[in-house]
Amino acid sequence: MNLRVDISKEVALTALREAAWPERHDPVYEPAVVIDGEQLYRDVTPPTQMIVHTFGGSFGADWNLEHAEEFISAASEVFWGFSVFGHHLHAISEGLDGRCIAFDVEAPLEVRAEWQRQAVKP
Repeated sequence: MNLRVDISKEVALTALREAAWPERHDPVYEPAVVIDGEQLYRDVTPPTQMIVHTFGGSFGADWNLEHAEEFISAASEVFWGFSVFGHHLHAISEGLDGRCIAFDVEAPLEVRAEWQRQAVKP
């Protein structure tokens, strides 16, 4: 069963950017307007950095998007790999450590469908 699909760094970076989310902060609101006697507020929460969750083998961590992009850009291998936790985007670092990081980025539907077909073969 082949659960690895090699992809280009460009495909990986695009998927990573689409999967990133804003770091959570407590929202900040200020009064905006009064309509029919009801005060309405607008969200003025300061912009936050974008993050993506990772799994490095024994623990998980949130990485800011910029660092994740740098890791993938410098990786020696980038691929979709099966993970029951949905961390399908894998990158192996260049150099001696050969560290593999799995990013919380879901593989495209056609890749996941192929994994499903392979898993149910008799």
